Amino acid sequence: MKKKRKKDKSLSEKIKVLENLINDMTISEKRFFTVYLAKINSEKNSDGNIEFSFEDFCEIMDIEKENNNYFRRTINILLNKIVEIPEENNYNRTAHIFSDCGIYRNQNNKLFLSFNSNNNILPLLTDFSEYYFKNHFWNYFFLKSENQIRMYKLMKRYLNIGMLEIDVAELKSLLGLRPEEYRRFDSFRIRVLDACQKSLSENTDILYTYKMGKSDKKGKWISIIFYIKENKQFIEKLHFSKFV
Repeated sequence: MKKKRKKDKSLSEKIKVLENLINDMTISEKRFFTVYLAKINSEKNSDGNIEFSFEDFCEIMDIEKENNNYFRRTINILLNKIVEIPEENNYNRTAHIFSDCGIYRNQNNKLFLSFNSNNNILPLLTDFSEYYFKNHFWNYFFLKSENQIRMYKLMKRYLNIGMLEIDVAELKSLLGLRPEEYRRFDSFRIRVLDACQKSLSENTDILYTYKMGKSDKKGKWISIIFYIKENKQFIEKLHFSKFV
């Protein structure tokens, strides 16, 4: 019987470290890391050794095939991705995401690359891949603020239902806003609700409309009703799905 891995108490902190690493990546690096995580996530008992054909790697990383110097430099950049991982008892561990990259030809003389993660970081990458795809992390790479990201996560949660009614005070809290921020609802509507609506429709796979829910005797908004649906006009900017 396979022994269940002990739940890491600091997993949420470690996931945040990897989120920050991805946020600092270029678009092509984000695409590569997304494909790598997808392959880890889809391959049962993955040992972290993931293969890419030369053609796929060049397309993922936007490399012109004849540019050998850039090809080698790109590999070196990926191998030098480092994270500082928080452990127990205020101990931090610095580690490379990828331990090595093998370049070889198969029996048909086709060129392949094999990126490998070492055993120290692979369990974290496995946990992160589950979080990453459960939360559709790649869909909010291009959002500009924390409240836009939180709004996306909230709307995504209710996409299958298609509607959410929520109190204004609770929504502000979920978006990470302080109670004293945007005391005037007009400011909240323009700078948060409308701004998030525009950003999600332009940059993610979902969109929403909204209207007043409950109100007090003076007409002040007490709750908001959101209508959420898939964004059929959305174009995936990373174009990673073709490689998975």
